[in-house]
Order: sequence, then C-alpha cells, then structure tokens
Amino acid sequence: MGKAKKEMEKRRKLQFEGILYILAAVVLALSAVMIWMGYGQDIEYHAERIAAIAEEMKIHPGIYRIYTTNCGGYGYVSPLFYGDLLLYPAALLVAAGCPVAVAFRLFLASIMMGAWLSMYLCVKAVWGRETAVLASYLYAFSPILLADIFIRFAVGEALAFVFLPIVLYGFYRIVLEPKKPKTDWIWLSVGMSGLIFSHIISTVLTVLMLVLLCLFFVRKIWANKKSFGYLATAAVLTVFLTAYFTWPMLEQMATTPLFVTDRQTSNLAGNVAPVVGLFFGSEYFNLLNVIAEKLTGQADLFVTTWFPGAFGYLLFFVLVVRLRKKNRMENKNADTLLGFSIFYLAISMVPFIQPLLEPIVGFIKIAWRNLTFYILFLSIAAAIYLVKLKAQKKEKSYRIGLLLATFGTLVTFGGLTMITVHNGMYPFENLTSHSIGAGEYLTASVPDYNYAKERGDVVKCLDNDTVDYEFFRGKGYSELLYDHLEGTAAFEVPVYMYRGYAAVNEETGESYELSFSENGLVEFTVEGNSSGKVKIFYEGTKIQHVSVWVSAVTVLLLTGVAWKEHHRQGSKKERK
Repeated sequence: MGKAKKEMEKRRKLQFEGILYILAAVVLALSAVMIWMGYGQDIEYHAERIAAIAEEMKIHPGIYRIYTTNCGGYGYVSPLFYGDLLLYPAALLVAAGCPVAVAFRLFLASIMMGAWLSMYLCVKAVWGRETAVLASYLYAFSPILLADIFIRFAVGEALAFVFLPIVLYGFYRIVLEPKKPKTDWIWLSVGMSGLIFSHIISTVLTVLMLVLLCLFFVRKIWANKKSFGYLATAAVLTVFLTAYFTWPMLEQMATTPLFVTDRQTSNLAGNVAPVVGLFFGSEYFNLLNVIAEKLTGQADLFVTTWFPGAFGYLLFFVLVVRLRKKNRMENKNADTLLGFSIFYLAISMVPFIQPLLEPIVGFIKIAWRNLTFYILFLSIAAAIYLVKLKAQKKEKSYRIGLLLATFGTLVTFGGLTMITVHNGMYPFENLTSHSIGAGEYLTASVPDYNYAKERGDVVKCLDNDTVDYEFFRGKGYSELLYDHLEGTAAFEVPVYMYRGYAAVNEETGESYELSFSENGLVEFTVEGNSSGKVKIFYEGTKIQHVSVWVSAVTVLLLTGVAWKEHHRQGSKKERK
C-alpha cells in the first residue's frame, strides 16, 4: 500500500511539473521568435555597448573603463557608470565574428533563463521543488520582464530579475531562518553585487527594499543579535566585491560634472499606472493607437503607460483565496509576501504617492520600476498558495489559479507580439558609434548630444597661428603631430575629457597636464621651439587600478571560504 501511494505521489508530481514544463517550453519558443524580430526602445544603446566592448577586446584584453571607439573616436565613459561585466560574453562572440544582432539576442534569451533558474533555486532551497517550479514560471514569464526584454530592451532592468531572488534568499537566511552553514549570508552579497554590475537604479531601489524589510522584521533582528553582524558583513563584502566598479564610478562623479547630474536627460516623473493596466497594460493601448492612427489619421488617442498588464488576474485570485471565509488559506510567509507585493503595487498605481516621492527620487521613475518588486513578491506568494491548494486537494481552485497565471502570460505575449510586429526589425546595419542613449555620461561642458558627430576630427589651436599640426586616430588612442612651434600652443583635441586621460610626447616622454576645454574636450599646452608627436590615451586612475586588485583578492578569498565550507560539510556527512 505504501509503495502504491508513493508511486501515485510521484505520478502526481510528474503531471504537475510536466504541465508547467510544457507551458514554459511553449512560452520560451514564443520568446525566441519575439526576441529575434523585435525593435525596442533601448536596443540601439545596448547593442552599441556590446559592439564597443568587442572593439576594445580586439585592441587589448582587460577591464574597459571607457569605450574609445564611441562617438566617432571621442570616447564615452559609459562603463564607469553602467556596469558592463555581464555583457562580456556577448561581446566576446562579436569579437570572434558573430553578428551583433545574434549575440545580443542570445544574451537576452540567457537573461530570461537566468531569471527562471535564479528564482527556481532560491525558492526550492526554502519552500521545496513544487513551489519553486511554479514561482520560477510566474516570475520569468511575468509581464514586466517580458516587456523589458521584448519592447523596451532594457538590459539593466532585465538583468536585475536574475539577482533579486538571490538578494531575497540571502536576507531570508540571515533574518528569518538562519541555518548552517553559517556562510549563507554570503548570498546577500552575491545578489547585491550582481545588481550593482547590472543596474544602479535597481540597486538603489533594492537597498530601499532591504531597509523596509529590516524595519518590518526589526523584532526578529533584535532577537537574533547575530543578524546585525551578518547584515553588516554582507554589506562590507559587497563593497569589496564591487570595488573595481563602484570606487571608480564614485571618483568620476566626484570630479567630473556630467549631463546626468547637471542636465535633464529624460522626463523626471514615471507614469502612474491605471488600474485597467492590471488586465491589459500598455501594449494594448499602444496597439489601439496604431489602429486608430490608421483609421482616423490621428495619433495617441489613448493614454499609454509603462505598465505591462495581465498579471492582475492572478493577484485578485490570490486575494479571493486568501480572504474568503470558507476554507480560508493561511500561510505566514505567503501572507507577508502578498502584503509587500500589494504595497509596491500601490506605489506604482495610487496617483497621490508619485507626486510625494518625485522631488526625492523622481529621476528613478519610481512608479513603474517598483513593479519589479511587485512581481518578485507576488510570484512567490502565489506559488505558495497554489501549491497549498493542490496539497489540500482543492483541485478546482488550483487549476483556476494556474489557468489565470498562464492566461495572463499569454495575453501579455499577444499584446507584445502585436506591437513587435508593428515596430518591425531593428536595422543593425545602421548601428553607429554615436548610439549613446540619452548621453547621460557626457561631461556637462559638452555643448550638445550630437557635438562629436557635427564637429568630427577637428583640432583647434587656441593661441598660436604659426604652428602646423595634424591629427590621427589609432586603435584605442589618438595622436597629434605638431611642427614649427614657436613659444606655446594650447590644443583642443577631439576627445571627450574624463578623469584618467593622459597625453605624452612620444619623442621626449614628457607628460602634459590635461584640462577641460570650454567644449568638454581634452586640452593641453605644449611649449618650446620644436616639433613633436603627442599620444592621447586613457590610462586610468590610481583608484581604478587599486580597485581591480581589491575585487580580485576578495573574489579569491571568497572562493577559498566557499571551498573550505563545502569540504567541511562533505567531511561531516561522511562521518555520519
């Protein structure tokens, strides 16, 4: 009898998982098609990032602080502010001869798979395999992630989906359920480091989320004093793990005025999502605008938002299951997660919240970006409730919930596909080095976004009419040749000035002191009655060089600790 019961249980699990795997395979197949045909809002900027890294790889191996080929050779310091370490595999494919379009889309597909795997492993470690299968399905194929990948091509925000479950898992192990091995707190550092390398804005919002969680669970933290130490240690470890990126970024921000800090590069306020967006979302309003324009000739008849919908069905189902009096479903962890998901949904959808927050964090566009956390918490909460329904043999309710979740995903796919077909394929052959997004990381002295394109390779000699000069672009550097110099000459060369640039006379070895020209370019002065050849290149700063070693040593030490702990646990199992 016991054997038959086990066989039945095994068959039931296979049936449960089999349905979800089939659905996931179908969605994945649709995803592959959509990724291949899409034309998204940020596709140009991120594709150019991959292309720029590939060009740097062809010049020299290493960590790249500046894309020397961007802006027609003027250089752009994007990697100092927008972590690109996770783009290196895609760039390596391009450097090896793979088309940018192929490498970029393979990278997008890997993000979706990474989000699925991350959620699966983290939830499985806490709530078991069945809950993990369902949570990872809801999370990886959620409307927000689908829109980030297929419509917005927002690589940084999409990558955040991979690391958020790890952050939540690390916090859970430190505060809610501390277990041996005691090194579980490291997961919080790993997750936060991944976020920092992916998207700074998502990192800021995640820190706020962790502060909120700490306040909510302050009694548990106070009861277990070790939690303070683990949280602090995780924070310190994150600082050292990400030193190679964060320290130079802070240095550049402290010494160089930029567009992003001195000018408005985009609208400050994020749109507040309407309630109807829970069911239909921006993809359908955009489609209605397309149809209306073709029929009436008038564009933008319908107000659009950033909110991708079709996850509201599941939310209302979970609320009904949780709150109905008959056969009420209760689960402390799921209740807490559901509460947090509704809280973040309120920030995104309640009109009066956005104006209150805008003066402080309006540039983050907090309204729709917080929907990521709504999806994070709701996916796990819904999975816990649904698995509990199945365990209690409430098959009808369970199937309704699963159907609504799948229906919501397919509805979102339908809307996104329509918009994708309308947008058409991005012409990668038109990709240029001037594709730098909103130009957030141009220095504040640069006259305008298109300055490099409009000026070209033009050198200006500011105070000498007799000197002759020529300018050349090399691979990763520029050269200025001057002749018949009498007295002094100040040169403004077509290279955007950032901290870390150097100019050296290749004949005498003399280094020149660089300054910002009035146009935000590299400016230096040479003197004497002579000729010479000056090489202008990015050598980096002391902080940049030191920070690489700090991060490298930290990674090695962390690897050693992880190996030692794994070996210790293995030995303990053998003794048992």
